Amino acid sequence: MAFEAGQAGCYSLATRPASTSREADKVSIPDRSHGHSADGDRARLVAACRDHLSPAKDRYIALWQARFQ
Repeated sequence: MAFEAGQAGCYSLATRPASTSREADKVSIPDRSHGHSADGDRARLVAACRDHLSPAKDRYIALWQARFQ
């Protein structure tokens, strides 16, 4: 359960705008008001979360493949 909670937190951090995300503020992600692109910041978050999300995605795909074979 904790793994799924961590996964959801990582995904929500990567998809929410940096200016409204408390987690993003903790890691000092600047928003548009500081002259930075929020899209670029979001891309960095997605890249940072990729290693965390990949095992869960692979496990999910394997479970569904096993279920329908």
